[in-house]
Amino acid sequence: MSVFRSLVLCGPAYTIVPFSAFADEINAGRLTATRIVNPVIDRTLSFVWHENSDLSSPAKAVMELVREKVSEMVSNGLLKGRIL
Repeated sequence: MSVFRSLVLCGPAYTIVPFSAFADEINAGRLTATRIVNPVIDRTLSFVWHENSDLSSPAKAVMELVREKVSEMVSNGLLKGRIL
C-alpha cells in the first residue's frame, strides 16, 4: 500500500481524488466522501486518435471493452459519473 493511501486510511490526511480511488473503503464505511459542488468540477474522458488513422480491430475491441467496463462501474456505484 502506498504511503499516500496509508495516510488517508489512517486519518491524518485528506485528499481530492476520483470516487473510484477509494470506492471500496467508502462503500465499506471506512472513509467518508463528499461531492465538491462549489466550484463545480467536471472531468470528461475521451478516446483520442489521429484523424488520418483508422482504428485497428484490436484497438476497437479495447475501446468497446473500456466503454462496457466504465458503464458497469457507473451502474454498480464503483465510479461516480454519467455516460455521455
